[in-house]
Amino acid sequence: MLLEEQLTYNAFYSSAAAGVKRAGQRLTVTNRNIARLGLFLSKFGSPTANITFEIRLWSDKSLITSQLWGSASGLSTSAVFREVTFATPSGGLNGSYFIGISWPYAGSAGIQIHRNSSSVKASEWAAYYTVGGGWAGASESGLDTAYIYTYEEATDVPIVQIRAMSAVASTTAIGNGYILNLGSSDVTAHGIAYGTVDAADRPNIVDDSSTDEGTGAVGNFTSNIASLTNLTIYYARAYATNSQGTSYGNRISFITGGPSLVTTGTPGSIAVKATMIQLFDASGVKRYVEGTPV
Repeated sequence: MLLEEQLTYNAFYSSAAAGVKRAGQRLTVTNRNIARLGLFLSKFGSPTANITFEIRLWSDKSLITSQLWGSASGLSTSAVFREVTFATPSGGLNGSYFIGISWPYAGSAGIQIHRNSSSVKASEWAAYYTVGGGWAGASESGLDTAYIYTYEEATDVPIVQIRAMSAVASTTAIGNGYILNLGSSDVTAHGIAYGTVDAADRPNIVDDSSTDEGTGAVGNFTSNIASLTNLTIYYARAYATNSQGTSYGNRISFITGGPSLVTTGTPGSIAVKATMIQLFDASGVKRYVEGTPV
């Protein structure tokens, strides 16, 4: 893991000032996946509101990822470095972003985020959001918020995963995927590859069937799959393509249609339903012993 930091501070933004409820740093990120974010925080009075760390795209302020830190009551009255690890990392970031914290406006008791009263890092500046006043960013070009973020260089190709299929019927199903990282360039195609060949490098978009949901962003996606054969075992992988190539995620299997089957059962049990044998794992989740009629 690598670090980006700005550690100088001699002033702060306060939640008591003009209804400030978000504060942090506006900066440019190139091909980085941010995993952890830390800021220098303190409190005044006896605040109890929760603090959430977040990353937002600057152009439209849309949320990329966030992580709850906890109650402001846990802060000290002096500046202390506080950090979170994002449960959902940012994915490959390229562009201008806001990194910082958000909290409910508190008035007489609240939070202080520490910054420097002069510019420290070129092409970066402090930013904040006020109730009723909106965002201030460019006007703070002479200031810099103190921060540390931990990152990895984004991989060349995207990183994807597939989740369990849903709404599986005799000839249709819904694939559920997740793009974790865009890679070093924009995703131009993504979807679910599926087929009946049981091999480590299958299914793929060359040898098997696939959906295409077009351009993609970090996050969940769904894909409608049709023209399947009833009572057949299928294998599926999520995929995503950028200028560097196509990558695939983990592989799962599912079986189409057939008789009405239960989806959960007694943990560790084996059951026969109509013509299908079913095995339930220790959590009671259905796992097929055989996916063909018996």
